[in-house]
Amino acid sequence: YLGDRFVTSDIGMNAFMGVLRQRGLAFLDDGMARRRPGAWARASADTIVDETQTPAAIIGRLNALEAAAKTRGAALGTGFAYPVTVEAAARWAR
Repeated sequence: YLGDRFVTSDIGMNAFMGVLRQRGLAFLDDGMARRRPGAWARASADTIVDETQTPAAIIGRLNALEAAAKTRGAALGTGFAYPVTVEAAARWAR
């Protein structure tokens, strides 16, 4: 995985962001790139919803994310495509 290691690499991130910029794309990260300086199209997640991989924990994180969005006007969460995450998110969305 090592995403946090890649984000801290100036050589890697500059090359990566250059390609995204050329293609008109943005970068979405799990919050690690929030500390990275520079003007580039990106968004950093406020939370990772499935750090604890149980339906109750994931739904709790989604509820907290929704509350934050209602308070601040927007909130962003990330998660992996684990079956438990997909099922919990689908249940929560209903």
